[in-house]
Amino acid sequence: MNQTPPNSPTTWDDAPLRALMDHIVETHHALCRRELPRLDALLKAAVERHGRRHPELRHIHALFSKVSRDLHMHLLKEEETLFPYVAQLEESVRRNLPVSWPRFGSLESPVRLLVEDHDQTDEELKLIRRLTNNFTPPAGFAEEDADCAVLFDALKAFDRDMQEHIRAENDLLFPRAVALEEAACAGEKASSDLIR
Repeated sequence: MNQTPPNSPTTWDDAPLRALMDHIVETHHALCRRELPRLDALLKAAVERHGRRHPELRHIHALFSKVSRDLHMHLLKEEETLFPYVAQLEESVRRNLPVSWPRFGSLESPVRLLVEDHDQTDEELKLIRRLTNNFTPPAGFAEEDADCAVLFDALKAFDRDMQEHIRAENDLLFPRAVALEEAACAGEKASSDLIR
């Protein structure tokens, strides 16, 4: 039974941004860090055992390796730069303190780049989906090799989680963070206009 704890938001739209970012890191980023090396090893083994008869496995492995490399950098950008700034911004606004502006200027530029990363990852995962016939092992493949059935199920679960991960950031976190920064800018401009 999945009940909402007392005094907690009913949706992520109502949650503090820090709670949403913690959820993203603890759920989606943790899954990426756990599954990327496991899936890579499963793909490598599948290519070694079945790559001659199923050359699409080599292409899937190459695509997944690129997704993996890109995601490692993407997660670092979010966790080491963007998320700490958004948390600090939210806390400053909550406590009605002046905002310390980041060295990257405003959120719009890094958010735009992160959304581009998401779009690229989404396109690569769509191609993997197509190459795997929507994560369906070729006829007889799963019976020959139980690890291959595990591989296709794990790829499908990873793809599903990435869709949720991208939606949580693109549709929930990023727009709210940009709006919060814009409101903080407007508030500071109004305060400085009053001082003049």
